[in-house]
Amino acid sequence: MPNQTTSGSQEKISALILKAKSKTLLAPLELFENLDILESYECWVPFFKLIERHIPSCEKRDDKLALYKSYIRAQNLHCRRQKDAISMCRKMISDLKMTFKEFSINIQPEILDPTDPYGEATFIKSIYKAFPNKKDRVASLENLCLVYHKKFHDEKSLAGTYDLILSIDKTNIKALKYFKVYYTQSESWESVVTVLEQLLRIAKNDDEKFRVALELAGIYLYQLQAPKKTLNILDKFCTSSSLDTNTLKYDSYLQLREWDKCLRLLDQALSEVSEDHMRASLYFRIGQIYKFKGNLEQAYKSHIKSSKFWPQLLEPIEEIAHMQVEQKNWHDLHITLEKLVHLVQGEDQQLKLKSLKDVLESCLKHVDQK
Repeated sequence: MPNQTTSGSQEKISALILKAKSKTLLAPLELFENLDILESYECWVPFFKLIERHIPSCEKRDDKLALYKSYIRAQNLHCRRQKDAISMCRKMISDLKMTFKEFSINIQPEILDPTDPYGEATFIKSIYKAFPNKKDRVASLENLCLVYHKKFHDEKSLAGTYDLILSIDKTNIKALKYFKVYYTQSESWESVVTVLEQLLRIAKNDDEKFRVALELAGIYLYQLQAPKKTLNILDKFCTSSSLDTNTLKYDSYLQLREWDKCLRLLDQALSEVSEDHMRASLYFRIGQIYKFKGNLEQAYKSHIKSSKFWPQLLEPIEEIAHMQVEQKNWHDLHITLEKLVHLVQGEDQQLKLKSLKDVLESCLKHVDQK
């Protein structure tokens, strides 16, 4: 609420209005005292005229900054004339060669309404071009992204602003990482690859380069089924990395059906583990590779080893049972089915296996009697 005017205050305001119309320049102390009075009574026309006349003649930067700030705050928060506030804000940034850091710390909190995120976003988007260098323009737009993200979750405007950032700075990490997530969520894998390749080119150190390269290699392998590209990336960027690349290599060789290379990796892994369950898992994989190669004898032996290392592991016993059926090795199959009955989960599966075992057992007795 403006102050209640009395006859004395009315005379004072009238005198200030005359000063505002006059071309006489006031000393800084008198100027700011007059502006405080005009603001307290919400006499905005003379308030703005005084500021507009004195800004060009201010010798001290701090005084000029205070005038700009008062003008913009009054236009934006009191008079709700955002366009006029934005126009003067652009002029202030250009005139004072202001950095975004200075603006965000000393100006923004005083001229914008924190309860009006849409107004805040409009204001920031309208002034970013006024900053004198690319770094500050990008910082301003990054600030705008925070508003879109945190205050009203506008994904379309957020994506558009990050795209604008990349048009100014193609190596902006925040924008690239945003689009990596954005394209991943929409499963636009070719676009994810493009972003990761850019991140790989601008990686600042080896560890960062390794991590990006592994992610890129994984996208090529698991999403685009391009194992040769995966292997090329691993060979080019990850040979000196301490990060494990064997899983990606193994799965690449698996897609390429390069069975001997798969076996070499599995043999190497066997020499590096001591836990029985890990050995069992590796021998099971070795058995599967031998099966793919058509070497059923070695496949059978590997699955037997797997089962011995970890009898609770279901998969190798299932494979053994299938092979025993193919070999018509009914006596050993009977023993295998007995193991499976105790390992499988679910009452229905147990009943089916038990029924099959009983039938097989009956058949074996009949054969033995003959």
